[in-house]
Formats: sequence, structure tokens, C-alpha cells
Amino acid sequence: MDKPPSLHLEKLELPMDQKAFYLQTLIELNGVLEDLIGESESGAFLNHVAQKIANLFLSLYQDGTEKRQFTPHQLAEVLVDLKRRVGGQFSIVDVSKSRILLCNTRCPFGDLVIGRPSMCQMTSTVFGKIVADSNGYAGVNIDKSIAAGDNHCVIEILLEPESSGTSSYREYFSDSH
Repeated sequence: MDKPPSLHLEKLELPMDQKAFYLQTLIELNGVLEDLIGESESGAFLNHVAQKIANLFLSLYQDGTEKRQFTPHQLAEVLVDLKRRVGGQFSIVDVSKSRILLCNTRCPFGDLVIGRPSMCQMTSTVFGKIVADSNGYAGVNIDKSIAAGDNHCVIEILLEPESSGTSSYREYFSDSH
């Protein structure tokens, strides 16, 4: 029996690779969770995943720098570097002894994140856990986000609780402080 002509699929330029596969899988998993259990509950699920990832990332930076704790500016540098390594484009807007303000113009999840603001829970938790484990406390507020349809993200991280209340902030505490 004659073999049909080859399609030469290896020559096709398809937007498909390992990174795209994992990204699409994560976004679709989150979408299924949102559809089945709701956006808030999906965010809570992602929170658990992000805590484990934050522990891994913090260990890598601690081992790489041979430091256990970081100054506020060093923490800002760690967060920006981390997001750069995973495809984000974060920058430091301001750092003081009481807060870190970051801006982002490219989401590590790409345009697939638009309409899925629960994915921001990954950033909030990773940032919050890293800062809290180094500093003792973190309050994270994502004021604007690409996922919510903004053209950039604004992330404020408090390094100490505010006396006026932190109701709009998601709070994180270190297990060891």
C-alpha cells in the first residue's frame, strides 16, 4: 500500500511549544475552577499553589545571595527579578521602610490572563509570602491589573500594618516571626 504524501508538519510554524502548553494548561485549569466553584474559590486554590511556589523561589534567592532576610529595596529587587525570569516586566516605582510600589507592563501569563483576575492571586501570594518570610509581614494590594483589563498592573506591598486599617490589602505573615 502506498504511503500518502507527508504533510511535513515539522515545517509548520505553530504557536505551540512547552511553555505555551504549560501556560495554556494553567489558564484552562483556572477557567474550569472558576466555572465550577467560582472566582473567589479559584483564587483560594491558586493561593495554596502560590505559597508552595513562593517557598521555592525564596529559597533560591536566599541560597543564591547567601542571605536569609532582605532590606525593603532588596526585596523589591528580588520581586522584579523573579517576575522578569518568568516573563513579566515589573519595575520599581518607589521603596520606603514601610512599603514597596511596583508597576508591571507585561503579565507573565500573557494576554491569556485577560478576564481572569483570579490569576492575580498568584502574584499577590508569591510576593506576600516572600516579603512576609523575610520581613515578618506583608500587605499586598493589586490596584490595577492586566487581567482586569488595565494596560498595566500596580502592586503595593505594605511592610508593616497601617493603623488606619488594611482592608483592601491581602495580608501575609511569616511563620517564623
